[in-house]
Amino acid sequence: MLELRNISLHYDGLTQWLYKGFSICFDKDCYALIGRSGCGKSSLLRMMDDVPRTKGEHRSGTVTLDGKKLVIGHDVVMVFQDYPLYYWLNVERNAKFGVHTAADGEWIDSLAERLDIKDHYKKRCGPFAGQISGGQQQRVAVLQAMSFRPKVLLLDEPTSALDEHNTLILARVLREYGEDNTVICVTHDDVFLKELGAKHINLGEESVRIRA
Repeated sequence: MLELRNISLHYDGLTQWLYKGFSICFDKDCYALIGRSGCGKSSLLRMMDDVPRTKGEHRSGTVTLDGKKLVIGHDVVMVFQDYPLYYWLNVERNAKFGVHTAADGEWIDSLAERLDIKDHYKKRCGPFAGQISGGQQQRVAVLQAMSFRPKVLLLDEPTSALDEHNTLILARVLREYGEDNTVICVTHDDVFLKELGAKHINLGEESVRIRA
């Protein structure tokens, strides 16, 4: 179980705290953080991933997995909105960056085929390569995160560059992964939310609770 306990978060210049003594638990399942713009959805993901503080950011609290401190890059991996890739590597090496066994490599191959990425394995990534689209890069970034087999997978707007067809496929892939792991995403995509079947957590509500 992923547990956030007594989370507090404030930024200089804001009159109110985004979070003050906030606590919540996540089991193995898919969850969607929703709510109005600026209510702290992406900020909460960044705290789970222990992303370094930005200037003027003040945070406190604990994040644990099964009672132990999270190991970043092993227990938890995050896909950011700008889905940065290793531009000096091709698509296949990016997608399999965290793979350590032949079986895991085959698993990523199967996911890449479902996500229509495998045929692009030998192409280069990056804004200057011009060989794969932004939507393809976004799917490669998700594959790269999954290649580490994290117990907690965090995704910030993972369908922002995808059409509806690829959004539905990605939702099914993540839904399957959430059967044995914890998947938490920030999204405004109603098509993605419906297909993912995630439990909703509206962070814009005064009383935050998990809803099916």
